[in-house]
Amino acid sequence: FIKGLSFAEDVFDWIKNGYLRHIIGMLIIGTLMYVLLVTGGQYYVDGVGYATIQASLSGGLMLPALLALLFAAKLCATSVSLGSGASGGIFSPSLFMGATLGGAFGAAIGAIHPVGGFGITTCAMIGMAAMVGGGTGAAMTAVTMIFEMTRDYDLVMPIIVAVALAIGVRRLLSARRSRAARWS
Repeated sequence: FIKGLSFAEDVFDWIKNGYLRHIIGMLIIGTLMYVLLVTGGQYYVDGVGYATIQASLSGGLMLPALLALLFAAKLCATSVSLGSGASGGIFSPSLFMGATLGGAFGAAIGAIHPVGGFGITTCAMIGMAAMVGGGTGAAMTAVTMIFEMTRDYDLVMPIIVAVALAIGVRRLLSARRSRAARWS
């Protein structure tokens, strides 16, 4: 996610005219939303995406391929939006992407080998915490926030592990980038 944001900013920096940069960025997002509307019957990636998060948590979205596609679409929309200079943040998109990617993982696991108590909803909540933790670097915030949302003590340990892994991956990727920058 962070690399995608950085890449989009680098690409849009090539366009010197600020108005043209915004026009191209919003044209890309508008096209993405139109394609999602025509093919899926809904925009999905517009705004904060709380409706999609709610659908992931309530079992309204259960197809792993659709959930993975929505993850990629929100990643693209957020990166293009922020990269082109539009306003926005990373917190709510992190919740959206975590819910969809976690839900896709849970749906795929459920299709291959169902495990009791480890379904789409559970994985979506764990994914939300992992994306927020990895995207912001705020481990305790991610764990506490998702626990406050769910009040499910059984999720605390999987959430802690997922957030720790997400932050670990973020640090590994960031360390590689900073080492590469030193050598160039």
